[in-house]
Amino acid sequence: MDRGEILRRVMPRIGTANTLEADRDVTAVLAALADAISPDEAYDLGSQLPDAYRDVMMERMERGGAPQPMDRQAFLSRIQRELGLESREQAERIAAGVVAVLKEAVTPGEIDDIARQLSPELRAMVEAA
Repeated sequence: MDRGEILRRVMPRIGTANTLEADRDVTAVLAALADAISPDEAYDLGSQLPDAYRDVMMERMERGGAPQPMDRQAFLSRIQRELGLESREQAERIAAGVVAVLKEAVTPGEIDDIARQLSPELRAMVEAA
């Protein structure tokens, strides 16, 4: 799936008609997700994404280090803060929309590999998206 298709699928799910806003939202969710998984898993996920989003994952892989422990609330707080959102509900809608499209864009095995590295609450959010 290319970047344009990802954005076309994300936009209605997050409630925007603005491609720049959708792109910013996708990038923010991927960056938070990248920090919650191992560098090797970030690399594996990035290898299935278009170049613009692959770069987000490759930056994580290059930084190395252990994944940041992140539960669902911390994940959503980070997205809310990074995007300057007014509410946690907005962050949750954006995260769920982006993750749902991510699940369409990459192999189910990759999603399973990612989910295994997440906290139980965050894993449940990914699985429900």
